[in-house]
This record gives sequence, structure tokens and C-alpha cells, in this order.
Amino acid sequence: MSIYLSALLLYFSVQGTIDPVHNGKYIYLYGIDYSRVNPKITDSCLITDGRFHFEGQLVTPGVLVSLYMKSPRDIFSQFILENRNITVSIKPGDCIVENSPLTEQWKARKKITDPISTESYFTQMAMDSLKKRYDTLRQKTMNVDKDHIRSHPGDYLSLYLLRYWVFNDLTKQKDTLLQLYNGLTPALKQLEEAKLLKTQIDVLYALQPGMLAPAFSAPDPKGAAIHLSDFKGKYVLIDFWASWCGPCLESIPEMKKTYAQYKDKQLEVLGVSLDDKQKAWKDALAKYDLPWVNISELKGWDGEIGKQYNIRSIPQNVLIGKDGRILGVDINLAKDLPNLIK
Repeated sequence: MSIYLSALLLYFSVQGTIDPVHNGKYIYLYGIDYSRVNPKITDSCLITDGRFHFEGQLVTPGVLVSLYMKSPRDIFSQFILENRNITVSIKPGDCIVENSPLTEQWKARKKITDPISTESYFTQMAMDSLKKRYDTLRQKTMNVDKDHIRSHPGDYLSLYLLRYWVFNDLTKQKDTLLQLYNGLTPALKQLEEAKLLKTQIDVLYALQPGMLAPAFSAPDPKGAAIHLSDFKGKYVLIDFWASWCGPCLESIPEMKKTYAQYKDKQLEVLGVSLDDKQKAWKDALAKYDLPWVNISELKGWDGEIGKQYNIRSIPQNVLIGKDGRILGVDINLAKDLPNLIK
């Protein structure tokens, strides 16, 4: 029998020491169980004579845990909890964990990954700064175009510029876009492309949170018609994607993680492919083993569903509530879903 299988029969014990100056305070043990099979690890212990003790049992070989105090906040350490007799010695700026082989492996990994994580953090900070700068410059460009449209309401160039900004899906500025459209001359509004532009602006308003989601239907891979109304009473996350879209394929692991996490909370994922070739679509479904419902009109960008939801780029998503009303468009799955799904 392996060391881990035999260890599963035992309880864990964490014997710890800390500066007696913390006597009378509580120290906390909190488990970060990615397997989700262990009982929740949330425990506290009163420090007495510079010592503390936790015990319990795991059903897996190990769980990452945090050991911390609420005051002072700098008392914090992480290690891999195992069904062993583990000793922990907390000293200023250090935490020594003994008799935990998995912790030793984890620390060896952290020596390699910590510098990478630090670089990733500062890279993300730089990206955020560049994004803000990009948004500022983009807004300056739009301000120039807005001035032109207002000064030349009857010029075709004004219509062209307005089409550009609507096409780039500035949903947060839809009020400005509508105002600019309303300022165009009646003659310019009679052009077919101006009428189409008005329809596109109306779609921006139709996709606001709280609005009823546009109804649609399309065939699944077997040819059966799937309707949005089939999911009435559930949350629906519409995932617009295509087999030829690199970023879409890269986002599949996160979508699978989201689906696994929320499917028991009445969330259904509905994949809407913008493919126009059936074989490419079905091959991608098989290759990436997508477990949710998938449909496609096989009309590419000319599909009606994409037009209804003003899809200009992919991947894109729309979250619909149990009542059939839109909760969010292009949401961040990790950050937004916990607040939107109750």
C-alpha cells in the first residue's frame, strides 16, 4: 500500500509554536480544497503558552491550507495539510513546516514559480496601464468624429463615421450614438444604410441588462431544433464562438470550468457557433469535447442570431436570467458570475 493510501486512514495533527506575545489571540486554519471533496476546513485555536493545535481528517492525500491571524495581519503562511503529525514553527518573517513531504514539493515548485508570478503581476499592471492609455486615445479620436458629425449633419462622411463607431460596438456610449444619429438630416436618414444603422443602434438598447433576451432557434449537431425558450427557468450563458477562432478555442478550458462550477446552480451554457461549414463545426465539437448544448445556423457572420445580439467579434457571451431577461453582455466569467447568479 502506498504512503498516501495508508495515510488516508489517519487523522492530521498540526502542532504549532509562536511567540508567546500572541497568547490569548486566535490563529486560524483555512483550507483551499480544489478537489471539493473534503469537509470544509475552517478552524480556529486559542494560542496558549505560545502553542496551538489543530486536528481532523482528510479524504484526499493533501489540501492547501492557510494559517493566519487577523491581528497582526503579517502572520500568514501556507502549506500542504496531510494526514500526518505536522509541526509548524512560526517566526518573524518565516514559517517552518516539518513532516509534510507534499509541502516540501510545493515549496520547491514555488521557488521556480514565484519569480514568474511576480513578473506576470507587473506585466498585467503594465497591460492595464496601456489599456487605459489606449481607451483615452480612442476616446480622443471619437471626440474628433463627434465634432465632425455635429458640424456636418448632412454629409455622407458623418454617416460613415457614425457607422464605424456603432460597428465597433461602443455599447457604453449608445446614448451618444443615438443622439448623433438623431442629429443627422432627414435626407441622410433616408439612405438604406442609415436605416440599417438605426436598427443596429436599437439593438444596442435591446441588449441592456433587464431587457428580454431576443428569442431564437437553430439546429444542434443532429439537426434537432433548439430554442432559447427550452431553457426557461434556468440561467443561460450564450457562448458565441467558431472553430476557426483561436481566442475562442483558448477560452474553452475556462468555459468548461465555469460549466462544472455552476451547472448545479441551474446554469446552462448554450454554444452558438458562427461556423459556416458543418464538418469544421462538428470536428471541433468532437475534438474539444464540449459538454453543453451546441447549435449553429452555419451561416457565419450572416446568421440571424449574431445579428440579433449585435455580435461583431468573438468570443462573446451573453448571460440570461431565469426570467428570460439579460443580466450581462461580454461578462468576465470569474469576476462577474458570482455576483449575477444567486
